[in-house]
Amino acid sequence: MTKEEFVDGYAIRSGMSVESFYWLGLTAAPCDCGEPGCQGWQVISQPDPLPDGRTAWKPGAMTGQDKHGKKTGDAEGGRRG
Repeated sequence: MTKEEFVDGYAIRSGMSVESFYWLGLTAAPCDCGEPGCQGWQVISQPDPLPDGRTAWKPGAMTGQDKHGKKTGDAEGGRRG
C-alpha cells in the first residue's frame, strides 16, 4: 500500500477530504509495529513549518520543560507569541 492509498482510505473512513487531512497538520509515516491488520502506515501530526522551512517545535513545548527536565516557564503547552 502506498502512502497516498493509506491517506485516501484514512480520510474516507474519517469522513474528511484528503485536503482536510493535511490541513489539520496530519501526515502518514511508515509503521513496522507488526500488529495484525497493520497497513504499514501510521497517522502522525506534523509541527508547523516556519517560513524558512524549519519547524517551530522546541523541547518542552508541550510539557513546560526543556530536554533536561528543567522548567521553562512555558506552562501553556508551547504557545507561540
